[in-house]
Amino acid sequence: MRFFTRRAALPPTRYGYQPPRGAVGLRWICTADDCGRGGPEAPGDPWPRRCPGCHRTEIATFELAEPWQHAARRAEIDARLGAYPGYGDPVAARADDLVWQAEEALLSDSAQRAEDARTALDHFVAEQPAAGAFTGHEARFRLVDVAMRHGAHGLAARELVAWHEARPFDNPESNQDRADCRSLADRLIEYLEDPATAGSPYRAELWTRLRDLMPRIAQVATAGNTAGFNRLGRQHTTGNREEELMVVELRRLAEADRSGSGGARTGLPPQAARRLEILGRDRIAGQDSGVDGSLIFEVCLQPFMSSDPEDIAQAVLPIGGWPVYGASRMLQDLRSHDDSSAAYLRVLDAGLDFLHTSGVGAEHLNGWDHQRWNETRGPGTW
Repeated sequence: MRFFTRRAALPPTRYGYQPPRGAVGLRWICTADDCGRGGPEAPGDPWPRRCPGCHRTEIATFELAEPWQHAARRAEIDARLGAYPGYGDPVAARADDLVWQAEEALLSDSAQRAEDARTALDHFVAEQPAAGAFTGHEARFRLVDVAMRHGAHGLAARELVAWHEARPFDNPESNQDRADCRSLADRLIEYLEDPATAGSPYRAELWTRLRDLMPRIAQVATAGNTAGFNRLGRQHTTGNREEELMVVELRRLAEADRSGSGGARTGLPPQAARRLEILGRDRIAGQDSGVDGSLIFEVCLQPFMSSDPEDIAQAVLPIGGWPVYGASRMLQDLRSHDDSSAAYLRVLDAGLDFLHTSGVGAEHLNGWDHQRWNETRGPGTW
């Protein structure tokens, strides 16, 4: 796709947004409702005031690159909320407004405001069936898309759960409900197949919900829905490869420790970061973990009993991710280290930061996690 700018500012959009100098356009679109012509090619300078398709004197509007498109959407939504002539759709516009608010919150790094907008969208959609044909699936679809693009996997998962609980599959004879079900299936499949969600604690629940949904919509599902569901089914049939690798690695490390081939038992154990990564993944899986707990203790906890928190911090903080979270849980689980030391607290804070940026919901925190987060970041900021 070609990008284009102008020496002067681009003209106002159909809804009155004036892009600043330097704004980048992606494609132009004719404003005539019965034309719909558009294209990615960059029109010449000056910007054409006449559509090359219908040759009317309508001003062509355009899709912008971010961050300008986000601001342009705000102007469009405001116009639609005010029943813009020829495009007045205040119900759908209100839903789009809530999606926009969620994205604005994510751009401002305010997870709580994003969650509030998501909850408000759920309530709004639930109120609409008696008012007309609007079901809200398009807004839900966009909200999940926005959350995934910004790495807010927990927000996306909670919306998918709420979407499934709204039971769009109760009336598959309805055109709106069929579209709703297909969109929900698409988003569930995309979430479960996205490598970025590999560590999400919601994966097991979303897989369960997809398995509930697909038989209910078997007669109206798209070929893409069915193919995606079958792909995921084959993956689950062959087992969780990450879990299998963890078990193999645990056994290998345990055998090395028992034989003494793992090295001297002073300081940190060999492959400390990998041990802590395994522990972190096991702890976040909770009851869904199929790994032997006694093996986890032998390999991932006991060898760190006398380790210095400063050594632990130096080993995991440069790596980040699962090893850091595993280290934070190891320190809490063992209770054999000075929990007031600077190194101990650095590891705990880094583990919480990893969970927070990964989109893990506050319900997955333990009491000490909640207390530490509130002390350092303030209540209501998760």
